[in-house]
Amino acid sequence: MTAAVIQPVTADVSAAATAKPAKKVGIPKEIYPGECRVAATPDTAKKLQKLGFEIFVETGAGESAGFSDAAYAEAGCQILPDAATLWGTAEIAIKVRPPQWHPSLNCHEADLLIPGATLISFIWPGQNPELLES
Repeated sequence: MTAAVIQPVTADVSAAATAKPAKKVGIPKEIYPGECRVAATPDTAKKLQKLGFEIFVETGAGESAGFSDAAYAEAGCQILPDAATLWGTAEIAIKVRPPQWHPSLNCHEADLLIPGATLISFIWPGQNPELLES
């Protein structure tokens, strides 16, 4: 015999006060020559926001894919002026291509991640074993 006890559900009003701040997701401009894709469109950015993420987009990140900074701003994203600011803000960075040497910043994109940050991208571990070490 199985017995079930039903207990009333009560809302914890203090939960909103102790909620964790939204994770900051960064969408950098792809720097690989000829790359026309972007890791998130304005529509996918809206979906991430509904899941509780705060979205930051490097200016011009969607341009080659046909998405203007204004489209991202209308979707509720914050547009950041350059790669250094974007990488220094993002707790989660989302890219299409594997991280690589950034010619404007004169360093590797993986080195731009803030401590504890997560990178989501195609990496192809067999072709990029050094990325797995960093």
